[in-house]
Amino acid sequence: MVQRDTKPAKSWLARYAVAKPNARSSHKVPTPQGGGIAVVGATVHTSPLVVILAALLLMAAVGAMADKYPVAAAPRLVLQSFAGG
Repeated sequence: MVQRDTKPAKSWLARYAVAKPNARSSHKVPTPQGGGIAVVGATVHTSPLVVILAALLLMAAVGAMADKYPVAAAPRLVLQSFAGG
């Protein structure tokens, strides 16, 4: 079994994932932070928000494509209607 060095990961976590107390802090000891990212990721992955996000990305892609290349109104309307539906 190969052992992996976990020191780089631990030092990164100690530097960025732990809030160190200062004069404005409400805590006295270093406290983990950033756990909400996992909750948001799980919520987006398991809810209708994925569909909304996909529709927004499609709308943005159509808009970016129309900004960069000459695209007729009819294809834009079809793609944007599909995203909205």
